[in-house]
Amino acid sequence: MRYWKRAVAGLLVAWLGGRSTFADPVEPRAILQAPIAKERVSPVSAVPFDLVGRKIVLDASVNGVQRQFIFDTGSPTILSSEFARSLGLEVVAQNTGRDANGTEVTMDIAVVSSLQLGGVVFRDVPVLIHDFSGLSLGPCLIDGGIIGSEIFPGSAWQIDAVSQTLTIAEDASLLGLPDTAVSVPLFDFGYPHAPIVDYSVGKLSDKALFDTGSAEDVALFTKVMESRDVRKAASPASKRTGRGFGGESAGGLGEPVELSQLRLDT
Repeated sequence: MRYWKRAVAGLLVAWLGGRSTFADPVEPRAILQAPIAKERVSPVSAVPFDLVGRKIVLDASVNGVQRQFIFDTGSPTILSSEFARSLGLEVVAQNTGRDANGTEVTMDIAVVSSLQLGGVVFRDVPVLIHDFSGLSLGPCLIDGGIIGSEIFPGSAWQIDAVSQTLTIAEDASLLGLPDTAVSVPLFDFGYPHAPIVDYSVGKLSDKALFDTGSAEDVALFTKVMESRDVRKAASPASKRTGRGFGGESAGGLGEPVELSQLRLDT
């Protein structure tokens, strides 16, 4: 049973099916999927981060201006509209898609000449622009915006939650991983190159998004939660059900839905 197509469509902002509203139409897909060049000061670069509200928060520079960003592997890069205005960015297109709650959201698209993380400079990076001020936690958590996963290809990335360090290497062999490290394939379904992994519960096999932007440890779709394999793996009497919100996304809170919570033994 595979539900990964629904998972990939449920990122912070849907990036497919974008449309331009400019007099000389610019195809958003062509801008967003253009290759991103990299310049490295050294083969390995370390970036310290803080954990704020279970989010990874770090410093980065866009066009030479440093701000704080949330590092979100489940999202494309999005700059706050305030920061984008201060940089004087030129809007080259717009993209309309649906956020994780199914709300339609339109964002401007710009291209920044440089995005620097530690000793790595990413060139000609496409960014979405969004006004986060209307979100309940937007003014508290969002400064420069969100750094997403379109910059992932071409580097090896290590997130060390113990030392609170993000390491970007030219090659995975430079990370010095221990022999006990578990290695699994990552799947890339194109822009924004979000990391997708295989997982299984009993005989149920599925694909999941590795999403540092989510505050949940594991989030499963309803069909997966209701499967026989998940019910068998659930700790007795651990299931709780209710009605509420699945979380706030770019378009705000969605409609209240039925929610369940349980603990898996395996």
